[in-house]
Amino acid sequence: AVFAGLSQCLRVQAALWYGGAFFWKLNRAFFEPSNCPALFFLQLVDYWLPVPLPDSALSFIARSAPHVTEAVEGGLAAMIWLPGFERAAVVLGVLLHWLIGITPPPHNIASYGTRCVSRYVALLPHESVAVHARLASLLRGSASTSTAAAAAA
Repeated sequence: AVFAGLSQCLRVQAALWYGGAFFWKLNRAFFEPSNCPALFFLQLVDYWLPVPLPDSALSFIARSAPHVTEAVEGGLAAMIWLPGFERAAVVLGVLLHWLIGITPPPHNIASYGTRCVSRYVALLPHESVAVHARLASLLRGSASTSTAAAAAA
């Protein structure tokens, strides 16, 4: 009962958070190719791709980055709010925050993503959480058994 109440509260909070981010960015300045999303996307491409891309590809990335950002954040808000899309929301949210997390400094804000992703457990069905908790308990038990056996030897 506590998990269900907490789950609903975190679901509403996350939907409002991503929905607010979506609506906040609906302005002309956000869609300029020199704004924040273009910088993040281009920084990821420059840092992680082993070969440089042609200028036309970089220009396309810079122009499309704000639209991709809005689609992801708006999509997350909708998937979190609407029943039946929880697992898809978790996958998309983890991908979003992983990409933010691997952005090189000074724009890396992995700690933000960690806090967001840690709340995604509330989006999973209760049965999934129970299975993961049981598995973690079993793994801790086998680790402590292994440790005790090694200490006894």
